[in-house]
Order: sequence, then C-alpha cells, then structure tokens
Amino acid sequence: MKKLLVVVVVYNPSFLRLDGIVNEFKKINREIESDLYIVDSGSNNGVTAEYEQTKSFPKEVNFKLLNENVGFGRANNSVIEIAKGEYEFILVMNPDIVVNDPISLNNAVKYLSENENVGMLSPMILNENGQIQYLNRKLPTVFDLGIRFLGPNFFLQRQRKFVNYSTGYDSIQKIENASGSFMLVKTDVFVLSGGFDERYFMYMEDTDFTRRVNEISRAEFFPELTVTHEWQRDNHSFHGIGRMLNSMYKYFNKWGWQLW
Repeated sequence: MKKLLVVVVVYNPSFLRLDGIVNEFKKINREIESDLYIVDSGSNNGVTAEYEQTKSFPKEVNFKLLNENVGFGRANNSVIEIAKGEYEFILVMNPDIVVNDPISLNNAVKYLSENENVGMLSPMILNENGQIQYLNRKLPTVFDLGIRFLGPNFFLQRQRKFVNYSTGYDSIQKIENASGSFMLVKTDVFVLSGGFDERYFMYMEDTDFTRRVNEISRAEFFPELTVTHEWQRDNHSFHGIGRMLNSMYKYFNKWGWQLW
C-alpha cells in the first residue's frame, strides 16, 4: 500500500498551471511515496488533454478527464474508488498551493499514522507575502457568514472570534471548519465519511466535510505544516456570491439554521 494519493481538481487550466502542479507533486514525492491524480472537471479549453498527450510524465502522474464540470466535491470524490485499499492517505490540494517544506508534510503524515483518533489535518495557510490566512474557523452561523460579505472590518471582534484570531494559530488543536484548499485525510476516514457532499457545487463543502469528519474521528489544525495559497476571491464576484449563497442555503438546510 502506498502512503499518499494527491488529488488536484482543475478547470480550464493553463499549461503553466499544470506544470506548477506536476512540479509541486515532484517535491512531495521526493519525501513521501505518492501518486498524483489531476482531475479535470469538464474543461472546455482542451488544455489538460493536450498537456497529457504532448508531455511525458513519471508513472506516478495520472490524469482523469470528466465529461462535465461537476463541481469541487464531486470531482474529488471521483478518486475514492482508486484510493480504497491502495493508499493510506488522501491529500486534497488546490492547483495554486505551494507546500513550503515537504519534510513538514512528511511529519504530518507520520503524526496521522501515530494518532489513531485523528482523521484529518489542516495546515497553516499563508498568503504569498507570508501573512497568515486566518482559516482555523469555527462552525458558522448565518450572521458569521453574512458579515464577511461586508468586508473584514465590519463587526471586527466577531469576525476575529470566528477565525480563532487570538488563540488559533500557534499549536495543534481541533478544527471545526477547515479550508478545502488543502486537506490531508486518512483514506478510511474519507471513505467512511462518504467524501464531500456532492450537493454543493462550490463553497461550504469543506465546512460540511470537516463537520462529518469530526463526527467519526477528529480534524486538527497542524501549524508545523505551512502552505502558500494564491487566494482568488471568486466569492466577491456576482457569480461567486450567487454560488456562495446557494451553498449557504443548502448547508443551513442540512445542519440547521443557527442565526447567531
């Protein structure tokens, strides 16, 4: 059984982005025995197919081309059958993630191996300028999500409480609401949880997934492992806001409408 299956979902990527994913995987693979699956979720630019055909790759690099854009969760779930019985861990990773120190990723894998009650780890996520992205979040209320649309300075203390601003970034601790940009999960926990809820096309599927992991295991914030994320705020576009509101509606319908 191999240690790690790295899954990266793309949609209409460039050759440069795909090169970046493969190069990032090579860094990881030097430290941890791994395979990579680049899952193309129904791109219409043809780049992933052309990239696969025109370049040569080590056997550890694989491509899965879906016929339509099925959304983040369903695209990641498409590798569950591949992972069962073959890999100890699944790493769900955005295409714009850089692992700052692959040795610390190996340490995270060892930590998961040695702690039976822990099923998932979330790293310290940094901006490109090295500043922390405050993503060690509490479970959301309608109010918490609503004020984030208004900007970072509205109800500042409440927003800081939501992301554990004062206490949440210097030690290993339980995380209630991890970012889907980087999730290191035990394969058996991923399978037992059912993977991502495919009713969400984008947004809130990571919150939902963390919550279900914590029902059967324990999700933890693991600050030794740091990654850099090119944060693209699509949810500030009209299109992104619409998707976010739709996912919020589905989330609160499922888990209950906690307003405050």
